[in-house]
Amino acid sequence: TAFTVPEQKTVSSRNVLKVIFSGTYSAGTLLLWLTYFMGLVIVYLLTSWLPTLMRDSGASMEQSAFIGALFQFGGVLSAVGVGWAMDRYNPHKVIGFAYALAGVFAYLVGQSLGNVAVLATLVLLAGMCINGAQSAMPSLAARFY
Repeated sequence: TAFTVPEQKTVSSRNVLKVIFSGTYSAGTLLLWLTYFMGLVIVYLLTSWLPTLMRDSGASMEQSAFIGALFQFGGVLSAVGVGWAMDRYNPHKVIGFAYALAGVFAYLVGQSLGNVAVLATLVLLAGMCINGAQSAMPSLAARFY
């Protein structure tokens, strides 16, 4: 009995960009890069504007610091949950659903001025969706390539 493994084509480091932008991978590569970029833009914008939103909602300095930490803590809470959901369901749909919810919660964060408790809850939920989806992107990219 002989066991064989089919020979795989090796790709030189000079051809990597050529391969990922070839016909097979081009659309997926552009969509992955766009998703990564837009996810990071959302994280940057929310973390940049949260202090202003919190000040306008009447939060104290201590409350503002706590609410800002909730955004990042939400990502820690949801990373395992998003990974679990990706194992059980279609990973593309799980990440898409998380980003869609992130958009809803980010919109609601902007509408929640005046109520610090509601703002804190929405920031936590937005952080869970945005950071959870963003942390799942590398496994989606690895699966794609």
